[in-house]
Amino acid sequence: MEGFAALAIAILVIVLLLIFAGFKTVPQGSQWTVERLGRYTRTLPPGLGMIIPFIDRVGAKLSVQETVLDIPSQEVITKDNATVTADGVVFFGVYDAAKAAYEVQNLHIALMNLAMTNIRNVIGSMDLDEVLSNRDTINRRLLSVIDQSCIRIYSGNRRLRTCRQRSPTIRRALCGAREKNRRLVGIANRLTDRPP
Repeated sequence: MEGFAALAIAILVIVLLLIFAGFKTVPQGSQWTVERLGRYTRTLPPGLGMIIPFIDRVGAKLSVQETVLDIPSQEVITKDNATVTADGVVFFGVYDAAKAAYEVQNLHIALMNLAMTNIRNVIGSMDLDEVLSNRDTINRRLLSVIDQSCIRIYSGNRRLRTCRQRSPTIRRALCGAREKNRRLVGIANRLTDRPP
């Protein structure tokens, strides 16, 4: 009888441990993916969730809060061959944890490379004067391009701020542009001063 009681208590303890192992508490601002035998099945929202122990496991633990991603500075050549150093900050949030976890290898690196490439494309299609005077236009164009691409990545950009230009590079570019204008004016003056 004592052996049976000990066996019953052991089985009860194992069952209780299995039940408690199936409860998962997801913190606010997070979503966890659940994989059953290695395949995605569902996403656990914040709060108390249940999984089947030994069959289900928590896959990716993703934050759905707005995240700030600093874009490193890079040299960008404008349409009129002036060099500008530009960097940026991307604010983004994950809207679908499963797609963000399983359809892109590393979301932060993907967004950073996407932003860097599009900063070069947008600024490269503008003259230096446009770059210096139209920061909001640059931000709108970048946000539009990145939002279209993020439909593929499945995270949405809420805001993007970019083009904190570094003054030494801009001064050199402006000096180069002024020098170029002076030369063109000098050539035009010489051409108009010649007798026919």
